[in-house]
This record gives sequence, structure tokens and C-alpha cells, in this order.
Amino acid sequence: MLPPLADFLIDEKRTLPSRGLIAKVYGTYAADTPDAYLRLEKQLDEKPAAGASVETKVSLARKQASIGVALTVMGRSDKVWPLLKHSPDPTVRSYLIDRFAPGGVDHNVLIARLEKEQEASIKQAILQSLGEYGLDRLPQSDRRNHIPHLFQLYQEDPHPGIHGAAEWLLNKWQATGEIKNINKALTTGKVEGKRQWYLNSQGDTMVVIPKPGEFWMGAGVFRNRWRIDRNFAIASKEVTVEQYLRFLKEHKYQEYYASTGACPVNAVSWYEAAAYCNWLSAQEGIPKEQWCYEPNKEGKYAEGMTMAADYLKRRAYRLPTEAEWEYACRAGTITEYSCGDSPELLHKYAWFISNALSKSHPVGSLKSNDLGLFDMHGNVWEWCKDAYAEYPKTKEKKAVDDIEGATPFNPKTSRVSRGGSFDCQSSDMRPAVRTLADPAWLRNLSGFRVSRTLPLDSFTALPLSPKAQQNKNRNGDCRSATRKGDDQSP
Repeated sequence: MLPPLADFLIDEKRTLPSRGLIAKVYGTYAADTPDAYLRLEKQLDEKPAAGASVETKVSLARKQASIGVALTVMGRSDKVWPLLKHSPDPTVRSYLIDRFAPGGVDHNVLIARLEKEQEASIKQAILQSLGEYGLDRLPQSDRRNHIPHLFQLYQEDPHPGIHGAAEWLLNKWQATGEIKNINKALTTGKVEGKRQWYLNSQGDTMVVIPKPGEFWMGAGVFRNRWRIDRNFAIASKEVTVEQYLRFLKEHKYQEYYASTGACPVNAVSWYEAAAYCNWLSAQEGIPKEQWCYEPNKEGKYAEGMTMAADYLKRRAYRLPTEAEWEYACRAGTITEYSCGDSPELLHKYAWFISNALSKSHPVGSLKSNDLGLFDMHGNVWEWCKDAYAEYPKTKEKKAVDDIEGATPFNPKTSRVSRGGSFDCQSSDMRPAVRTLADPAWLRNLSGFRVSRTLPLDSFTALPLSPKAQQNKNRNGDCRSATRKGDDQSP
């Protein structure tokens, strides 16, 4: 009886709810047969063969997630929780997050684990899993009972991933108004205590990333090791219409593609994004000698403007470098996307052609990556600081230092955008994909997020294992000046 039931548990042709019922039946029959659980648990330790295809890896991840969900339904979750810990390949983890609810796991099991779990990335995964429960499985009355704990995590937990996941879940549970009230006290414009995040004057959560060191950037023939030897902070979300209009009330954005003020602003040139960064620095009270962008001779942010020679040493707001952007997007992963190798899950993390209905959506609506950064895949292309150029070549496989002049700055050269947009295919969502555009170009697909250098030395690196990125990376390098790019990966 048990062997065929075990096969049903991993049968992808069966619905997740039906497999949840099968798991309950399996648990009933297996109660007096301990080996029946052991046979399932052993499969959680399987590894793909060296050189296995992406399809083979994803197939194994689905199988292990199905077993993990089934074991949790049966009350045998001890071997499952470690699978929710962040790793360079998070595919199994992301499938578990997606499948706990439809697979029949009682939400109280997750909440009980959340209350005693110590590992930050597991707590983050549980928070994201709870967001998959509809009102039929987790009524509003029950949600209200747990909201105080979520607010505590949102306000007090130092890890940006937990802060972001708690915010996302509170919004899903219709507590947005309460978040706004709490944010008034959190908006200090500086890092407080042990937090690796802070809120600036515009309500942006800035995620603090301690010196990343070396990591793999790019893909295929363009793949190279880079080094970021400074602390920096990057916004957890793209700049919204509402935020941008505080800076430039007369900005003419494309309302069809941004239907609410919470959507990412569009039709912003690189020059205008640079001007916003200086404006934001002024709002934060950062001295002008720390600003990163210098206007042209006419005092305008347009052709002829420059960047300060030491802009990466200054602490004002600026656009992220390509290296900062890619490191932040990957969040320690080596897979096709920050959520793993499967495009099947991408619609839970990215607005793109398959789910966006040809327009952008409010920032932070979908799940974040492990650093608590939202919409790094999709929604709108994001301007980076860099002028477009081929990556520098180094001798003896030494890392390229991400410093001033690592990529040349020419006011007339096209600039790089990253991340893909609502009108792109899933292949354009990959972390190494690049596109380029004239810095004066106004595109309905283009927006940005801000970053800054932080001269702080009291942080320890987040556990993102940059050394793990020595493994093969499959992401493409996109060179097209059009919306979707031209994949250069081999």
C-alpha cells in the first residue's frame, strides 16, 4: 500500500491539494512502520549528478519539495526545516515556500516554528510561506491574532530579509495602514543599533550590505570575478511615482503603465535619476560636498554633467554600480534567478510578460529576495551608474575592483539598465542580463532605485557565501539597446 502512495506524493500530474490528502493517508498507514518515513526522508538528501541539466535539477527540486510538504503534513518536519535555509541554489526552498499552503500544511505548524526558529533565512521563508494561505485557510480573525508578532519582527529584527518578508506579509494581511504609522518612528535616515536596514526620509527601506568581497559577475564569456570592498546600502524598492513627484511635480510619466502612485516611476532619463539622487541627499541633510553628481556648465543635469572623482567614497545617494546591483540581485545565489532555477516560480517574485498584463505594478507586491529586495527581477528596467562597456579584462584571473574608473564614464555613452521589465520574457529576468540606452532616453519601461556608500565598519557580512559563486553561472549578458535585449550567453 505504501509504495504506490509514495509515488503519488511526487506525481506532478496530481494537484497539490490531492497530494496533501494522500500524505494524510500515507501518514496513517506509516504510523506503525518507521521505515516508511525513513524512505521518504532519505530522498531529501539526494543531489543532482555533476553536470546535470537545469531541467534535471528542477525536477529533483520539485520531487524533494513534494516530499518535504508531505512529511510536514504527516508531522515529520524535522528534516524539512533545514531545507528552508538560504543556499546558493534555493530552488527546493522556493518550491516549499510555494507549496506548503496548497499542499495541506496547517498554518499553525508554520507559525509555531516561526516563534521558535533562530535561523534568519528560515524565518524569512516561513513568513513568505504564510503569504500563500488564502482567507479560506487562514481567516482574517486568525490573522489579527498573529499580527503583533509580525509587527515586532518588522520593527526589531536586524536582518533585512525578515524585515522585508514581514512587511510583505503584513501588506498581504491588510495591515498597510498600521505599517505607515509605525514607519513614522522608524524613519530616522540612519542605521540604528544592530539593524542592517534603515528608513530614509522618503519611506524607502535601505538595505545595508557589508563589504561583499569577491563574487562572480556576468555569465558565459563575459563572466568574471569582481570585488566590492566597501559597505553600501541599496533601496529595497524602486522609486515610485509618488516619491518622484515630490522631487519633480511636472514629470510626465506614462500613466497607462503606472496606474497608481505606488507603481515604479517611468519615463525617467539617466540624467533625471542622477538629479533625484542629489535631491534626495539634500532632503537627508547630506552636505553638498558629499553629493555624487555635478551638473553641467548650465547648472543642469543633462549632457555635459559629470560625477565627482571620488563618488564611491562619498556617502550621498547615487545610482548603484553594476557590480552592486548584480550582487544585491543574486543575494548569494548561483541560479537562473534569485529564487532558483525554475521559471515556473518566477511569477511569485517578478512582474514580467507572463503575469504583468503589459504594465507595472505597485512596488513590493511580490516576494523579495533573501536580502529583502523587491522587484530586482522585472517591473521596470533599472538604471545603473555605469556607462555601457565590455567588462574589464584582468590577468591571472584576478578580480576586478569595483572602484572609480573601473568602467569609464563618458557623458555621451549609453548607460546600463538591469533587471528586465513588465514587458520582458523570463530569460530577461536573469541577474547578468544587461541592456543599454542613451542617458537622455525616456522609456516607459525604465525606472531606478537608489544606493549609497556607507562608511561603517561595525557590520559582519551577511551569510551569502560569495565563494559559492565559483560554481558555474548560467545567466546571460544582454547588449541590445531595445526593450528586451540580445542575450550574449553561449
